[in-house]
Amino acid sequence: MQEEQQKEQVRVDNVLAKIKDSIQKQEAEVQKAEAERSLVEKNYVQNARINTLEVDDQMETNAEVQQQKQLVAKNLENETILKNQLEVLKLLKDSPYFGRIDIQDPGDDVEQLYIGTASYVDENQDFLIYDWRAPISSIYYNGTLGSVAYETPGGQFTTELLKKRQFNIQEGQIVNMFDTNETIGDEILQAVLGQQSDEYMHNIVATIQKEQNDIIRDTYMTCS
Repeated sequence: MQEEQQKEQVRVDNVLAKIKDSIQKQEAEVQKAEAERSLVEKNYVQNARINTLEVDDQMETNAEVQQQKQLVAKNLENETILKNQLEVLKLLKDSPYFGRIDIQDPGDDVEQLYIGTASYVDENQDFLIYDWRAPISSIYYNGTLGSVAYETPGGQFTTELLKKRQFNIQEGQIVNMFDTNETIGDEILQAVLGQQSDEYMHNIVATIQKEQNDIIRDTYMTCS
């Protein structure tokens, strides 16, 4: 397992390098958006000085003011979106993901999907991290090894779950990881099981934790 962890750490390092690069680019986009919004706001203030001497001038100025007002709102919305995206990237840079599933659709190659708190797509539009709320991510929570079904907006799909792996990643380093047939959310249990090889012990604790996890997710769905 030590060799496997080293391979996984290489992937973590590569993903974090891409995320940090994305953060730098996103920060530049935010600064650009802030400058554009500031310029539009200045133009808005200038155009808001309505000329009341001539009716035609007043109507024309009012139209310009409304146009500038809409432009300010649009720029502010764009800036907010960029800042939110930046915050997500910053959250991912210390602990990019917590799970991995290996699946195989009939006639296709094996796919390795990594599950995290948010999706991350690289410059080639490849998903390096899948959001835990994505339909296919439900396999990680509810599926056991073997044939599994998951719901999507386009209907139900079936695939073969070959591996389920859990990680505890802190500050970009894998603290522990292990393969299981269930999902274990408790960090203390993760740490203990990451050092154990007793499959029987894995299954007992994992089954208990899965029941607890089902309750938590049911409560979350009811409240949201």
